[in-house]
Amino acid sequence: PIKDFRIVDDAKRRGSLLHGFVESLLGPELEEDSSGLVGAPHPTQSAPAASLLETLVRRVFHDQTAIDWQSVSREAIHEWVESEWPHILGDQAAHYLVPGHEASRSELLYLAKTALWELITQFREARIRSVRCEEKIDQCGFCGGLLNGFIDLQVTSESGGVAVIDLKLGGKSFRREELANGRHLQLAVYGHLLRTKHSQNPQIAYFIFSGGGALLARSHEFFPGATVVPPKSGVPSGDWHTCW
Repeated sequence: PIKDFRIVDDAKRRGSLLHGFVESLLGPELEEDSSGLVGAPHPTQSAPAASLLETLVRRVFHDQTAIDWQSVSREAIHEWVESEWPHILGDQAAHYLVPGHEASRSELLYLAKTALWELITQFREARIRSVRCEEKIDQCGFCGGLLNGFIDLQVTSESGGVAVIDLKLGGKSFRREELANGRHLQLAVYGHLLRTKHSQNPQIAYFIFSGGGALLARSHEFFPGATVVPPKSGVPSGDWHTCW
């Protein structure tokens, strides 16, 4: 009977699954609770795709299927994605397992493998030493009100620099236009949140899953392997301050 529901294979579902794979691979860092014990990350029920994230966190930290992204080989990451794939689909996107969705399932699996390896490669080249996923920042003052947000990825390099990355399924051309024209507002909001709450001045970037993965930034200052999108003539330079 489930075949008759005709569930649409839309971009939101694909994006959520790929987003979850990144969280599963990189993993939210374990934090100490009020008792000083190290345990699972604090709940993020209000975060986007929260149920998917919770499933992946359990699989990573309790089922001990996590891998070391800083040393894993390309073949090993592909094998890991393939081993996780049936479980992720069964938990969060069972419609991909229905007859008739074989092509979409295979296409998304290939995209997950190639894009994750590209992201790992970029992080290694940038000498990233720590990654935080779905970092929650709330109660940030803004124009007489409060601003809240979840940052997809927050990374710290060996030199202590910080960058925020917004994960997108597609829209590479559109994101390039945003960066070139100084209209990357979501990344500017991330920058404002971090500067206000933690006194950090982050670099910013988009990571696009489609096409095998692409990291878009305004310079090579933080990510030497990124695709640089410089500002157009007449558009102020800088990472996010002028946009904000």
